[in-house]
Amino acid sequence: MQVYEIVPAATLWGLAAAGSRIDVALAVALSSGESFVYRASVRADDSGRFELALPYATGHDGGGVRTARAYRVSIGGGEFPLVVSESDVRTGARLEAPDSWPVR
Repeated sequence: MQVYEIVPAATLWGLAAAGSRIDVALAVALSSGESFVYRASVRADDSGRFELALPYATGHDGGGVRTARAYRVSIGGGEFPLVVSESDVRTGARLEAPDSWPVR
């Protein structure tokens, strides 16, 4: 049995084409031998704004949980890595989609 702490979660936000879909995925492995992929998706609103909660830090290895080095973010026909720190997750940091992503 795994016990999880409730954390605020980091939030990825940005602008994309109105109505476009934004997907995130992160591989998670548990000390029990189980593994899964955390997935979340959202559609940008009519103004192109989007927000997604990211409840896991990347590159984490402790407390019976190991995560991949980066989230895979799919947006605008491309896939991009996103590193999220433990501090980002614990403090509820708001992370803006990088300018290098073709989301606007």
